[in-house]
Amino acid sequence: MVTNCGQCLSMDPEYECGWCVGASPTCSLQTLCPASDWLDRSAVCPNPQILGVRVAIMQVCKVSSHISLSTG
Repeated sequence: MVTNCGQCLSMDPEYECGWCVGASPTCSLQTLCPASDWLDRSAVCPNPQILGVRVAIMQVCKVSSHISLSTG
């Protein structure tokens, strides 16, 4: 089972999971969470945290070209 709200709400809809924000926040089925504590897939997670950053580095090659213009 997932351990944070973002992962929980992005799970495949077939699992019917949501985030229960009660005393012990957890990913669960709606039937196991009081209605006032339930966040479904359309909700925004409380207290979002950035858990990691992935950086993509692109190498750019410098290409030199010569352009000649002639006027007639």
